[in-house]
Amino acid sequence: MRRFIFLISLPLALAACKDDGTVTDDSAIGDDSGVVIDEDGDGYAADGDCDDNDASVNPGATEVPYDGVDNDCDESTVDDDLDGDGYAQADDCDDEDPAVNPGATEACNEIDDDCDGEVDNAVGDTWYADVDGDGYGDPTTGQVSCENAQGYVADNTDCDDTRDDVYPEAEEVCDEVDNDCDGTADEDVTLTFYQDVDGDSFGVDDATTQACAAPTGYAEVSGDCDDAEPAVNPAATEVCNEIDDDCDGVTDEDDAADAGTWYADSDGDTYGDAATSTVSCDQPTGYVADDDDCDDTDASLNPDTVWYVDYDADGYGATRITAQSCTQPSGFVANSDDCEDTDAAISPSAQEICDDIDNDCDGLTDDDDSSVDPSNGDTFYADADADGYGDASSTTLSCDTPSGYVSDDTDCDDTDSATNPGAAEACDGVDNDCDGVADSGLLGSDTLCAAESCLEILNDGSSTGDGDYYLDPLNTGTATLYTCDMTTDGGGWTLMADWDRQNDGEDETDFAAAYDVTFQGMGVWTTSSSALRWYDDDLSSDVLAVEKTLDVPNNGEVLVDLKYTGNSMECSGTFFYIEDAAGVDTNVICDEDTACHASSHGSDDYTAAELAYLPNYTCPLNTAGTWTWNSVYQVAGTDELTTFHLRSFHWDSNGGDNSNLYWLDVWVR
Repeated sequence: MRRFIFLISLPLALAACKDDGTVTDDSAIGDDSGVVIDEDGDGYAADGDCDDNDASVNPGATEVPYDGVDNDCDESTVDDDLDGDGYAQADDCDDEDPAVNPGATEACNEIDDDCDGEVDNAVGDTWYADVDGDGYGDPTTGQVSCENAQGYVADNTDCDDTRDDVYPEAEEVCDEVDNDCDGTADEDVTLTFYQDVDGDSFGVDDATTQACAAPTGYAEVSGDCDDAEPAVNPAATEVCNEIDDDCDGVTDEDDAADAGTWYADSDGDTYGDAATSTVSCDQPTGYVADDDDCDDTDASLNPDTVWYVDYDADGYGATRITAQSCTQPSGFVANSDDCEDTDAAISPSAQEICDDIDNDCDGLTDDDDSSVDPSNGDTFYADADADGYGDASSTTLSCDTPSGYVSDDTDCDDTDSATNPGAAEACDGVDNDCDGVADSGLLGSDTLCAAESCLEILNDGSSTGDGDYYLDPLNTGTATLYTCDMTTDGGGWTLMADWDRQNDGEDETDFAAAYDVTFQGMGVWTTSSSALRWYDDDLSSDVLAVEKTLDVPNNGEVLVDLKYTGNSMECSGTFFYIEDAAGVDTNVICDEDTACHASSHGSDDYTAAELAYLPNYTCPLNTAGTWTWNSVYQVAGTDELTTFHLRSFHWDSNGGDNSNLYWLDVWVR
């Protein structure tokens, strides 16, 4: 509700606002009627009152801290953080002291300086528990406080806070305790004790220990020279036992309690002279324990001289009958060396021979005796490789088989234990079983035992049937796989060359690889789908020469498997033949009509150079014109075969005369 103050008196109406904001005649605000506005009735006009709706707020009011209100209408008057330390009263536990706030450092002053709710916490000095009250604290019990608590001290060097006689300044005593807390117990206060393993109260000098009292196994006194024997120590009595019983450094001295009396034995017959004696633990040289010698100058005479019967009178006695006397009885001798006193031929002076008897009585029989005469023994053969088979060239005579010798003499290599008549033959080029043949039964099975031919493999018994075998026909040292036919006509055939157009599709290049085309004068040299074809196409009388060197050792036999057709072969000819080491040509299969050309065509005959390719035999004339050969042809020459030949002659103008070779395989044996 709007309140109005009327000018009811002149003094009031003329009053002006003073400096404190009260209404005066100079500062009063009125409406058009001149009325001054003071809605909260606090005596301060609205334009001087910062909240004219609250009578407690005006320039004359006292500022009330922490109420969030500008009570005196003066913004410079502080309402919060009265101590000006940057912390409001809500966070500051003492807003009247700028040294107290959450950012302050706690100090020993009985004030919660950092406002964490605790007074003098985590500040001050570190104090240590002194449970035993010796003035030295336990370093593991430190706590921080402004004042020393009861039972705590500033020192932390006590190493045992349960004993008041243990602290850094305490006197070290020998009690196995580190009294002065220096990390070592009983230093410089222990006694030396000596190891006494045998328990005789004397210890050894070089095994000591420091202790307050003698530990188990130790003694106070040293000087024991054998700590494994309780009867040996400085207090023991010396006796004759090769031991220094009393540890005086001397063993078995003459004054030992049980030292014996010894008598001189000048003649060395083990009997002593009672008139000459000495006392000692050990027997002195030249002395014996016996004192019964009746003549100490003659070793052969003494009370126990033994004489031995010599029944066979060979000068050597036997022990079966003896006599004891100072003089030699009849039929007795002084030695007992005869090992057979019924045979005068057996004695130490006899010659040892091979008869299973110890002839010379040395305890060794026959070969065991190095003096044996082995002339009546047997011959034995050296077995250097210890395979049980001897070397016939290295012999010795002996009664029994000597070490390193055998009675067998069939070893063919006594340096190799794997080579002997009982060994299994191996593929290694060596006659392992000493049958006179190397690799017998294994020829051709590996490069190491290559054969010269398939026939050699067959004859050696090494064949395993048709197949491939390793051959080295020329003995070059390099083996190659060859195909062997071990069944046809008894087997032993070596394949020298094979070519097949019809079944394998091989061409003229393959043919040239299998066979040597030494002359090719045909007008046409080509392949059809099933054959190698050649012919003359210009009436020039053409010649073809093909050969294969047969470099495998053989007996002059050849197998030729071929299929060939010659069409319209008038005035032409084809020859398959072999040549042997003597230069003799032998026909395999041929047909020819080469002579017709000269008679039919005059000057167009084959030249001398061309006719030189004809073989050195006469082929039957065949004017039929067409020839077909499809078979396996077996032929024998007169000597070892060296070369297989194919020669073909053609004369025609349009290829009507033509040859067709479908396959060609050549084998030798």
